[in-house]
Amino acid sequence: MTIKDGLAPCLADLGGSPDSHVEALMGKLECSGDSSLQNALNLVHGYLNLIPSCGYREVLILYSALSACDTEDLHGFTLRLQSWM
Repeated sequence: MTIKDGLAPCLADLGGSPDSHVEALMGKLECSGDSSLQNALNLVHGYLNLIPSCGYREVLILYSALSACDTEDLHGFTLRLQSWM
């Protein structure tokens, strides 16, 4: 998933091989517009809830921005996400 210009499209299918994720990221690492880490984590939480408890639920975050348009404190938000899992 990438976040830019206020959108967060999913680049690769969940559960794919690591190589498919790397291939999907190559050429997609461009910066533009506003980004919201909070909105991206909300989307990821929705995707991860679909995975059965026997599956892996991992998130790797690569984030680089001069500013963010998040509506609340991210530390408190991530603690809440951890409790939901």
